[in-house]
Amino acid sequence: GGGGGGVTHYLSEQVSHHPPVSAYVARNDAARVVADGNVCFGVSFGGNSVQGAVRGYLRVRFAAHDETYICDKPLPDIQLSNLLLGTRRVGYVGRATLRCAQSRLVATLTFAERSSGWFSGGVRNVVEGEVRRVPHDDDDAAA
Repeated sequence: GGGGGGVTHYLSEQVSHHPPVSAYVARNDAARVVADGNVCFGVSFGGNSVQGAVRGYLRVRFAAHDETYICDKPLPDIQLSNLLLGTRRVGYVGRATLRCAQSRLVATLTFAERSSGWFSGGVRNVVEGEVRRVPHDDDDAAA
């Protein structure tokens, strides 16, 4: 609403069942933005936890700026802790890297759980990140 940003159309489809893979595309012609990618989930079990691992990619194209950003992980992994014993927790874990070859910018995000301190005994979810511009001669870092 009301912002003059046009209409965004979204389409997704499960393109594989074994393993389960979903592909998606979203576009807004007025804003000249297109996003597409795919996502696949896997599950691993630990003694008192479950982790949902995410694979795939996300690509966003901003035509007005002639820039395309590619993220090597469309969503962070999810960790369910203390399923049998203790206080249950849900948190995001893992790392994602976002790159733009045109601007030479690379952003790295790390999702983790950290202790809230000695006295609180709790755990908090944190996201740490870094944005840097890679040199022109570092083609591997921006690709």
